Amino acid sequence: MSLSKRNILFIVFIALIVLWTFFVNQISFEKVTEVIGGRNGYIVAFVAGFLGGISTFTTVPYTLVIIGLGAAGLSPWGLGLAAGTGLLLGDTTSYLIGYHGRGVMPTGAAKLLDRFSGWLLNAKYSRFVPFFVFLYAAFFHFQTM
Repeated sequence: MSLSKRNILFIVFIALIVLWTFFVNQISFEKVTEVIGGRNGYIVAFVAGFLGGISTFTTVPYTLVIIGLGAAGLSPWGLGLAAGTGLLLGDTTSYLIGYHGRGVMPTGAAKLLDRFSGWLLNAKYSRFVPFFVFLYAAFFHFQTM
């Protein structure tokens, strides 16, 4: 069976999401603060904000990292600037991936997603969409606590 370039890119994208989810769930804030110390805290805030913005299917508790760095004595203004810039770039990257993602997604998956979104946005079911979005967000927020 020959895999096309689109299928390979889609598999790599899914693998990166799985690896990132595993990584976030295995690393504790105490280990991070031992390694970085106070000198590189603003870079860590930027990276945490970027990863928090780019993670669409998983949540990254970047706010906990920012709060921890602030509690460690870093400037709130510097942390806000670094994390906010990272979050802006991460959200922009996530948007661009979503906007251009149809070109990478296999045709079968694109058709399935179109059918699901058509079903979900049908007038009969559209009133349940906010409820399911809330459940999705609450479930993943609960997972990061």
